[in-house]
Amino acid sequence: QDNLISKVDNSICAKDNWMNGNVAEFGCDAIVCPRFTVAAGGRRQFDSQECIECADVASGDLVGQTKCGGKDAVLTEKNVLELLYANCNGLAWKHQTNWNRDDDVCKWYGISCDDAKSIVSIVLGHNNLVGAIPTHIYTLPNLGRLSLFSNEVHMSFDG
Repeated sequence: QDNLISKVDNSICAKDNWMNGNVAEFGCDAIVCPRFTVAAGGRRQFDSQECIECADVASGDLVGQTKCGGKDAVLTEKNVLELLYANCNGLAWKHQTNWNRDDDVCKWYGISCDDAKSIVSIVLGHNNLVGAIPTHIYTLPNLGRLSLFSNEVHMSFDG
C-alpha cells in the first residue's frame, strides 16, 4: 500500500503458485495492479475485486496503488474504519481504545489483523454502535469476520 514501485517484471507473473494461486487466476493483477489502476490493497485478490482504471491518469503512475485521488479515491483500510467510527457514533462506544488515536489500526479495540497488518476481523458486539455500517466495509480485502451483534446498526448489501 502506498508503494513507489513503477514496474514489475512480467516473468514473475508466470509463477502460477504465487499469492495462494491467485497469479494463476488473475495474472499480474494478483501481485500488483498495473499503472493507472487501483484496488483495495493495491492488487486483485477475489473474483469480485478488479483493478479499476483511474479517470485522471496523471495520478496513478505507479503500480499497486490504492487510490487515484479525487472522486476515484479508493479508501485505505484505516479510512474504512474511520468511516465506521464516524457513521456509528464512535464517541459514544463503550469500548473505543486507540480508535482514531493510533496509526496502527491493528491496535484498535475489536480489530484483528494478519501478519501483513491487513484487517481480518472486526468484533464490536454489544458496544453501543448506532447508525449505518458503511458499504466500504466490503472493500476490506482480508476481512473474514464481522461481529456487530447487540448494536443498533443497519447495513446495505448493495455495496
